[in-house]
Formats: sequence, C-alpha cells, structure tokens
Amino acid sequence: MKLEANLVPYKLWGFNARNIGKSKWEKIKQQARIESGYMCIICNRKFEYGTPELCDLHTHEFWEYKDSVAKIIKISTVCVDCHDIIHLGRTFKFAKDKKRLKYLNDHFIKVNKLEYCEYALKAEHIKAMGEWRARNKLVWEQDLSILENYGFDYKLREKE
Repeated sequence: MKLEANLVPYKLWGFNARNIGKSKWEKIKQQARIESGYMCIICNRKFEYGTPELCDLHTHEFWEYKDSVAKIIKISTVCVDCHDIIHLGRTFKFAKDKKRLKYLNDHFIKVNKLEYCEYALKAEHIKAMGEWRARNKLVWEQDLSILENYGFDYKLREKE
C-alpha cells in the first residue's frame, strides 16, 4: 500500500467513525488490530500485544472522496509514523521538532521506495494541500456504512 497524505475536508473535521462511542470504537480498534496481526498495514512494522509500544499502533479510517461522498472504505491499523504522514496537514501545523519532520521524510522515502530527496515530504504536503483545497469547495455527504460490518448502525451525514 502506498503511503500518502489524505487530508480531510475541513467541513468534515471531527465527523468520523470514532463518534459512535468509546466502547464501540474500542471494539472496532481491537478487531482491526487482530485482523492486521498487530502490524502497520502500510510499512509492515510489527507490534507485540501487551507492550508499551502498542500505543504507537493507531486505528485509521481510510476514506475515499468521490462524487461528493466521503466514504470510509477500510478501517485498519497504521503506525504513528505512517499516521502522521497520512494526516500531514495536521503534522506540519503542529510539529515543533524539525528532527521529527526529517525522520518522517526518511520514513516516507523508505516506505514508498523513492530516491532520497530532502524535500520529499514537503512535496507530498504541497500536493495534498492542493487536493484539500479542491475538496473544500465541495459539499459532502458521509458514508459510514462500513460500521455495519462491525454490527453497528450508522447514519449518513447529509450535505450541509
């Protein structure tokens, strides 16, 4: 799987599967970890159950943005490093440590098997921001029907 930034349109910030409630989200999170074998599905970093490092294995909703519908197409696990790159807008906004950004740049290059470029992550950020600006011009519905796979009801968030 390719590692790339996928920025959420600002009108959809905070509207996601985690809003179904803490206990329900914990069930989904645990199922995602088991299904992935406690591994980041992007870079294949393996985590051990019951270790402190497990907190670096995040559960992520993979979104598809098509025809004004934002749809969760997969819920799975990614390491904190891949997750920071997926949410690159947030990462650049809040990163206080240039060493962290350099580390993420190197991780991005390694995972995507690119030639070294000091500005690879910055180029990805510029590309993602262009897509994000275009998405922000649209009105979106949300499709959370994937939650049915976990036994939960969902409601489609209508266009505003």
